[in-house]
Amino acid sequence: MSTYPDAIDFAADRERTLNSIAEPARRAKGAGHLRPDLVLDDLILILMANSGIRATPPAARLAASRRFAALAIQALQASPAASPLPPAARLARGIDTPTRLQRANRMNDRRSHRLARR
Repeated sequence: MSTYPDAIDFAADRERTLNSIAEPARRAKGAGHLRPDLVLDDLILILMANSGIRATPPAARLAASRRFAALAIQALQASPAASPLPPAARLARGIDTPTRLQRANRMNDRRSHRLARR
């Protein structure tokens, strides 16, 4: 770090972040609120999965986020209660199919040709 004094210490930042996630989880687990087999990697996996919601269409993003949070919370509980989940987000409509991608590529090609002619 002495070579680059303004460089960010990612290792220390990562350690702080992991501790900020792990400590509340340890307390909740100790109080019997979280599954006894929960490990820090499970929480990281949930955060990684949640980041994928950004790829959903904007109109479905909020519903998807709410449903995912409810699923994750129920999955982590020591004794999951069967409480109703938020409504499901309509995600299948936003998934790019080969036909959709080909159509989008053709449209982009046409736009590029029009711009090149100007």
